[in-house]
Amino acid sequence: MEKNTEPNAPHLTGLKRAIFIGVTVLISVALLESLSSFFLFRYYSASELPFNPTGSSTIYLVKKALNISPFHTTEAVDSAPLYEIDDQLGYTTSPGKHRVAISVASKTYRFSVTVPQRGLRATAYRQEDKPMAIYAFGDSFIFGWGNNDEQTMPWLLQQKFPQYKVLNLAQNGYGITHAVVQFERMKDSVKNEDIIILPYGDFYLARNYGPPSFMRSAFPPCAICAGRNARWPVVRSKGGELAIEYLNMDCSKNGQYCNQADPGPAVIIEATQKIVEFFSKVHAKVVLAFLSGSDRDPVVAYARELGMTIIDIRLDTRSPEWDDFGRFDRHPGPIAQYNYFRKLSRGLLDNNLIENSEK
Repeated sequence: MEKNTEPNAPHLTGLKRAIFIGVTVLISVALLESLSSFFLFRYYSASELPFNPTGSSTIYLVKKALNISPFHTTEAVDSAPLYEIDDQLGYTTSPGKHRVAISVASKTYRFSVTVPQRGLRATAYRQEDKPMAIYAFGDSFIFGWGNNDEQTMPWLLQQKFPQYKVLNLAQNGYGITHAVVQFERMKDSVKNEDIIILPYGDFYLARNYGPPSFMRSAFPPCAICAGRNARWPVVRSKGGELAIEYLNMDCSKNGQYCNQADPGPAVIIEATQKIVEFFSKVHAKVVLAFLSGSDRDPVVAYARELGMTIIDIRLDTRSPEWDDFGRFDRHPGPIAQYNYFRKLSRGLLDNNLIENSEK
């Protein structure tokens, strides 16, 4: 009989094999989850962005990488529609009390928007006529998207300066070309002692001019414009003078315009400078509220040359003066809205545009 000369090989029973595989998988999952958590921690701490983790970090990263739909925001509006077509502005808000819901996966954030009359957001529970008015133009930052009525900067201005009637004319996506159109509609009611808040951020440049690359992009509020002749107002400098022209918000209806290359930055900047020049000549107290841009911004420099009052309300998005709505929406939240109000109201007082009633 032959003897088995092979060394005794380790033998795993079925139970031991299952335990070995289970422990290996557990260690691998724990390691992967630790690396994913560390990555998310480093990313959000470095960018100083708010992040409220729920569930597995690994699954979160995989879904983000694959762009899976639960991470897309969806919006719904009670008392719809929130927007309606406007033949000169493209779109504007529709009267009513609207409840907006922004959802991400199973989570939903809600806020209220009150529109007492077409194109205006409420700045008080009861709007009363006053001998003087503050007109706030602008985009979603001034409108206060994501915030309840009471949390918006114009609402806070109304509470601070009750001797004025504050009108929030801002709309999501607007530039200040829209402010020219809005002002022309109401100029007969604007008085010398009224105050116009004309916001400016460097991201307005494309909105004001409407270069082809911008017109090719989506207009989120204007899903209602699909298949309709909604027009976007754009500013041009014609012979050194301001001119308002219109482009259809549907690129296919603009001929070959959307296929062209964008003009140079100087052309786009000059167009916005013409808007500033237009407002420097109106019969009211005009304030350029500086929302974003560099200290050497050419539009702000031009406004300064014209002698326009400039109030710097820029916020440091990496500091406690800024907040937003996290994964639901990146618009400025209640803290940021308050800080816009704080800087703007202080500037109005410091420049003697409003008498300090607290003295």
